[in-house]
Amino acid sequence: MNWRTYVPLLTLVNTVLFGAPAFAQSPELKLSYSLSKELLKRGSYRESLEFAEKALGQSEKELGPKDLLTADILFVLAEGHRLQGGFAAAQPAYERSLKIRESTLGSEHPATAESLNGLGRLLKDQGKYVRAGLLLEKALKIRIRTLGPADPRVAGTLSDTADLLRSQGDYVRAEELYRRSISIRERALGRNHSEVAKSLGGLAVLFYMQRRYDEAEKLLQRSLSIRRARLAPEHPDVMRSLHNLGLILQTQDKDDEAEQLFLDAQDFMRRSVSSDHPHLALILNNLGRLYLLQRRYKDAEPYLEESIAILERSQGTGHPLLVYPLNNLAHCRTAQERFRDARR
Repeated sequence: MNWRTYVPLLTLVNTVLFGAPAFAQSPELKLSYSLSKELLKRGSYRESLEFAEKALGQSEKELGPKDLLTADILFVLAEGHRLQGGFAAAQPAYERSLKIRESTLGSEHPATAESLNGLGRLLKDQGKYVRAGLLLEKALKIRIRTLGPADPRVAGTLSDTADLLRSQGDYVRAEELYRRSISIRERALGRNHSEVAKSLGGLAVLFYMQRRYDEAEKLLQRSLSIRRARLAPEHPDVMRSLHNLGLILQTQDKDDEAEQLFLDAQDFMRRSVSSDHPHLALILNNLGRLYLLQRRYKDAEPYLEESIAILERSQGTGHPLLVYPLNNLAHCRTAQERFRDARR
């Protein structure tokens, strides 16, 4: 890792550092921490993790393992691991961050709520929906009490809770929370902010799942337009929007365009995140399903098998998402009259 690679970011980082109060920390620690946050924001998760790991070692040595800056760095580290698909590494970092913040700032502080919210998101991604819901509910109450109901961070928890409800099939409540989140974010941040795009994208996926395809496409196109204007072309959020657009194109019988978007998305995911990331598994499942519907069984099967393998390896055999590639693989083998294999 060579910090000179990130010279273009140093002007921004120095603006942040020198505009803030002085802390009892070395310039090297300040730089590592600030770069880790900026790279995380830009979707460069692997590079962010490198600087976060370095900053954590420096902070623990200079300030101690229970310092608030150590907790802040642990949170960035946890976010990087979660977004990379490294859930096993993310959980202890979230938990350490939460413990330090809770013991130092109290259970009702916004920073404590941030750690609760992050841990709730992680548990949702792991399919641990009940505990995820409890943590997100607690984070939401703290944020509303301490920040007010119109704060963008409240909108963030509302959107994350809507993601959870969508995964649980509670579409009515999920839509309500997505709409509240969009309204708050638009008022507080502006209509074309990347956080608005995040809530729009979540609502678009909900509409897709309800077969409300026209509504889904409108929201998805708006979300994609914002992300393309605000983020780098290969930011993970841009690629996620393009993949979701592929799902919509599939409903319009535009299979060739959908296939290319799925292939581009899986190529990007293989380059940028862990090989065990659940999002990669979902993309592979959708690509396999496209081939299944086209009766290209030999093309479909390897993607569906890999999707299953990723989810079982990273999440265990009981994760709710497994039902999709398992069902698709069973249909694929049944269509080939491989009935014994279909009972896998």
